[in-house]
Amino acid sequence: MKHIALSGKRMGLLMLVLFVTATAATHSIAKESGGAEQPDFERIMRDQMLKTQYRTYNAQYQRLLERAMPYYNGRAGKFDISPLIEAYTSGERYDPFAKETIKALNDYALAAGASEKSDKASEDFRSLLEWHLPNYTILKSAMPLVRENPALGDINFLEWINKLVTERILLQSRNLMERYYQANSIEEPDLILRTLSNDPKNTEVFLGNGKQCYHVHSIENSQPNPEKIYINVTTMMTHVQDNYEVESPYCVYPFVIPDAPRR
Repeated sequence: MKHIALSGKRMGLLMLVLFVTATAATHSIAKESGGAEQPDFERIMRDQMLKTQYRTYNAQYQRLLERAMPYYNGRAGKFDISPLIEAYTSGERYDPFAKETIKALNDYALAAGASEKSDKASEDFRSLLEWHLPNYTILKSAMPLVRENPALGDINFLEWINKLVTERILLQSRNLMERYYQANSIEEPDLILRTLSNDPKNTEVFLGNGKQCYHVHSIENSQPNPEKIYINVTTMMTHVQDNYEVESPYCVYPFVIPDAPRR
């Protein structure tokens, strides 16, 4: 997950504001509890920083989505989906596992079939999906629902977004015998390997510099050494660390919803 890029002075001011806010919250909680229980100061600071990050990227996401529409409607050139993906994965609605979001979309789609609830349910479906458009796993589940019921959205727009998202997922950086990919939702690694038509013979977890989490797949080929495919799942790992009570870093294979309570 990429954090807010600020100048040194602005970052210093932000840290000062967060420090004062967190300190005030700490004193307030301690006073209310009679000083019996001291809150986790680092956790308060982290929560304050996440709230600031979420507000920033939520607003950025909406601006970028508005910027995408002219390209969908025929503007010359190609819309760059990467900033929209970054804003989504850095915002509070990011859902890499997609389980809860897909369930909610299915519930809305089902309710949209009932005449007395159809308008409201369709609106709720469209509104929820709008916040998850860069999520391949969610799009994959939502598009069949929209094809079945056009009131749930514009299927042509969703297919356009899905094409851009898929192209970005399969965009690689290659270095000799190694290929690097980025995965931001739970079904993206399978898409990468399935598209490459490769059968991994061995998969390892690699924690790189800066706590970068990779799944390293060894692929047998005609050359002396097996080819390596690196799938970067750091964004998903960071989301887990920010939202679940897990030990850091959460670098595991296969990547699954942690068996731990939410923060």
